[in-house]
Amino acid sequence: MTHETTANTIRTQFAALATTHGWTVQYDNQDLAKPENVTWCRLTIKEGDTFQASIGGATGNTDRTVGVMIAQVFSPVGIGDKAARVMADLIKAAFRRVTYTGVKFLTPSVKSIGRVESEWQVNVICPFRFDNFA
Repeated sequence: MTHETTANTIRTQFAALATTHGWTVQYDNQDLAKPENVTWCRLTIKEGDTFQASIGGATGNTDRTVGVMIAQVFSPVGIGDKAARVMADLIKAAFRRVTYTGVKFLTPSVKSIGRVESEWQVNVICPFRFDNFA
């Protein structure tokens, strides 16, 4: 599995969730005018280290890459944190210990960041891994 395939798989699954709920999402390296008075999300995909997971076997050698998907949820300051936490909980549930086309997600966590300029921020951190067979 390539890094491009992995990123496309993650974005496709996240886009399906966002479409279902009518969310505005900014993806990596995409311009987006900051939405006014609405809860929205920025999605970032970060690959980590690659290591040899197995030698030989039916599929040959296996290299495993770990990474993290970070969904930064933003809500307008002054409306409370409910909207941000509801979105964060939905993201966490959608990416909790599931596999999408070879991308295996582990256990996500939610971290309240707090006020950032004129918005309230909550992050959802979703670790994942994928294998490449050589």
